[in-house]
Amino acid sequence: MAKRWPLPDGMQPLAEIRLVGALSRQAIANSAPARGEDIARTAVQQDEGEMQVVAYGETAAALSCFSAGSVVEIAGRLVFRQWKTGQGKPREKFEIEVDRVEELAARKPAMEVAS
Repeated sequence: MAKRWPLPDGMQPLAEIRLVGALSRQAIANSAPARGEDIARTAVQQDEGEMQVVAYGETAAALSCFSAGSVVEIAGRLVFRQWKTGQGKPREKFEIEVDRVEELAARKPAMEVAS
């Protein structure tokens, strides 16, 4: 088993990532006073499952313009987040912090039924 080296305090492991898939739901940009800019959250659906994405500022506004089912390419960083619920239970998740989003198709094509 490989030894894991600890990261310096305050550092998170990050990886650049590109993802292509359909938006599971429309992102809605909301004000985030703590950050001083808008924030938008949604998920990108692929054959293997769903990946949570978050965007800030102008990228949040751009992401919120696309409707559910739009096929997009997202570029950003893979981040790992940890927090505790109000009841003190630990939670964690991976998500993509979006740097760039581009629409590839307006809607995921519907399946055609043979008549």
